[in-house]
Amino acid sequence: MGKVIPRFSIKNINKIDDYERFYHSKAYLKKKSGKLTFFKDEVDEIKKLAKKSGYTKFNKFVEHRKEWHEMKRKIPIKYLEAIGVKLNVLKFTIELDQKEFKEVLKIDFKPRYAAIKFNPMAYETYEFPPDTSEKKAIEIMQKYAEKEERECSINYPDIKIIFIEPDASVHQIYFKPDINIDNEYIYPAKDGEGIGKVTLK
Repeated sequence: MGKVIPRFSIKNINKIDDYERFYHSKAYLKKKSGKLTFFKDEVDEIKKLAKKSGYTKFNKFVEHRKEWHEMKRKIPIKYLEAIGVKLNVLKFTIELDQKEFKEVLKIDFKPRYAAIKFNPMAYETYEFPPDTSEKKAIEIMQKYAEKEERECSINYPDIKIIFIEPDASVHQIYFKPDINIDNEYIYPAKDGEGIGKVTLK
C-alpha cells in the first residue's frame, strides 16, 4: 500500500510519455498568437487585443488567455478572430488530435498505481508489481474494492480514468480531445483534471 495523499492529487502517476492532449490544436493557436509573455512596451498592443476579445480587465484577460492556449477554458470567438484563427483549420487540428488519441488507446497499458478513496478529502495509493497489465490491475483492485468496500481508480492523465466501485463494478471515462462551438465561444472538452491528481513523495 502507498501513502495517504490529499484529494485532487492523482494527476501524473500513470502518465504516458510523448502524449499531449490537444497537441496539434495548441500548436496552431501558438502559431497564430505568438508568445504569451510580453514586455512593457508591448502592453498597449495586448490591451487592444483584450478589448477586441471583449475584455475590459487587462489582468483577467492575461490570466484567461493562458488557459485558452492550454485548452482549459472556453475561448471567445472574438479572440480567435483577432489572432487570425480560422475555425475550419482549428477543426482540422482537432481531427489530428483525435487520430492521435485513438492511437494512444491502442497502447498496452501497464499502470504503476491505483488510487483508493480513503475519505472524502484523501486518497491512498496502491502500487502494482512491475509490468502488471491493465486487465490484471483491474482484477486486483476489484478484489480490494469489494473486500474493503472502497472506491478505487486507475488514472491515465488526459487519456482515461477507470473507476472500480465497492461492488467491484467497473466503468471508464475517456478524455477525447474535442470542442463544441456556438456563436460566441469554443468549448474544449474537459480533461478530467478536476477528478483528481496524485503527487507522490
